[in-house]
Amino acid sequence: MAAMLAAETLVSRPPDYPSWPERPEPVATVICEGPSAHGGRQHLLAHLAGPVVAVNRAIAYSTTTPIDFWATTDDPRMLWDDYSPLLHEGTRIFSTVNNLLIWKDLGVDIGRVYHWPATYMTEFATEEESGPLIPTLFPVLAWLLRQGTKEVRLLGADMIGSGTPGIDYEPVADEGHEMRWAVERAMLAACMRKYRLTGARIRRWNRSKRRP
Repeated sequence: MAAMLAAETLVSRPPDYPSWPERPEPVATVICEGPSAHGGRQHLLAHLAGPVVAVNRAIAYSTTTPIDFWATTDDPRMLWDDYSPLLHEGTRIFSTVNNLLIWKDLGVDIGRVYHWPATYMTEFATEEESGPLIPTLFPVLAWLLRQGTKEVRLLGADMIGSGTPGIDYEPVADEGHEMRWAVERAMLAACMRKYRLTGARIRRWNRSKRRP
């Protein structure tokens, strides 16, 4: 994390859409932490549309991009120490209901947190655990559809490699990541079909042209 922050000033930009989602918007942008978003970050501001949701470590873009929501369904304590300095006081949080008490313990106003039911991948369950949570991107996409969003611009959801761009990213996925990305690609395809059935759509980032 230090390598990324060394090149940035820790001044986050305020949200552009402080009344969303109470005031619906037809288009929203979701930024993930994949290498295409990291490599094209100088182009982000020119092509963003509507309110912006940063997924997990993509909150690091808040110094150049107004972030309306920071989304993470992981245990917030895993990200808080490194990334809370990049969270603007006006940026709201999207999480899952099982994390509400953790956010409160971290000193976050619960009125700032929008939550979604926690969904576990039970096919990967063990005797000790109920299975991993569905990755953050997919509850976000479900929530956006529920809010009436008609088009999602999806940046950085490359589903390749391993690690985090700018810190320890490796372009070749290890065995565990290969399985994860296969699952996530199938889930994203299902989300795209669901959007189309409701008259909405998800548009992927075009890495070659740096456009969503």
